[in-house]
Amino acid sequence: MVGRPELQALFGARGSDFSKQLLFFAASGYSQHAVEYADHSQIALFVYEPTGTLVPKNQHATRILHGGHHSVVGQAPRNEPPYIPAPASNPNQGFWPRVAWPFLKTHWRIIGAVVFTIGIFSSISSVISPQAGQTSADGVAALTMCLLGSPLFWWLYVTDRARKISEKQLGSGRDDTTTAGR
Repeated sequence: MVGRPELQALFGARGSDFSKQLLFFAASGYSQHAVEYADHSQIALFVYEPTGTLVPKNQHATRILHGGHHSVVGQAPRNEPPYIPAPASNPNQGFWPRVAWPFLKTHWRIIGAVVFTIGIFSSISSVISPQAGQTSADGVAALTMCLLGSPLFWWLYVTDRARKISEKQLGSGRDDTTTAGR
């Protein structure tokens, strides 16, 4: 995912010539901090889908793609009706690529943590009273896997959450015109 530092580099590369519209293209998504920074700095964010479709990822990109852009930073946007995309006729634009996959890409750590934690309780019951056709060894194997997976995913979730909070705190204390790289 594209993060805020990449967008700050683009903003800094423009210099003081605010007549230039800032456009950023990526083949993946953008972090929440990147989108917030782009909205504040009026950077248009786009994603190229594998099908070759150009998808706007914030209001500035939507305005540009649909002909309602404004070229000077700070100029108020025109009063335009909100953009409502047409129903998807492309099978690649269904529920999975538009909704499920982005959700899983963003929240896989917490989903894994919850699934493995629930699995601990489920596999304990399999060890205590195995169902027909199962042995308690099957339950022990599942319990072992869940006992290893649960803390791992919780650790991944907690460290990622701490990193995001730290980035947000650093970003709010920093001058928005500075650029920083990782």
